[in-house]
Amino acid sequence: MTGIIDWEWAHTATASQAFNSPIGFLPVADFYNGKNSLGDDEIIFAQLLKAKGRQDLAQFVCNGRLQHRFAFCCGYDLADWDGFLGLFRGLRAAVAVDEDLEWNEWKAVALDRYKDDSGLQLVLAKC
Repeated sequence: MTGIIDWEWAHTATASQAFNSPIGFLPVADFYNGKNSLGDDEIIFAQLLKAKGRQDLAQFVCNGRLQHRFAFCCGYDLADWDGFLGLFRGLRAAVAVDEDLEWNEWKAVALDRYKDDSGLQLVLAKC
């Protein structure tokens, strides 16, 4: 396979986004449980890219979990709250910020941390 083009969803992207591992390669259960390690399919994909002489593209795969985390957390359907909590835990672990906190603990810490932020106050006033 050389490539697949879906023109309906075509867009410009940074190299790290464009050459990250496809979401079909994600270890789904681990990913939704907040784990950030690469799955077997992603490791094989990176190895294949290296074997083709594309160490640069292999690095995007190996370092791409943060891209997946942002994409999933920002576009997730919050109707599946438990699924979101796992994804958000994984995002916090990927950026090493408050990764050991459960949701309610994180929310309290974040509200205190940003209590003087005018944008947050505006959003909270509308709730």
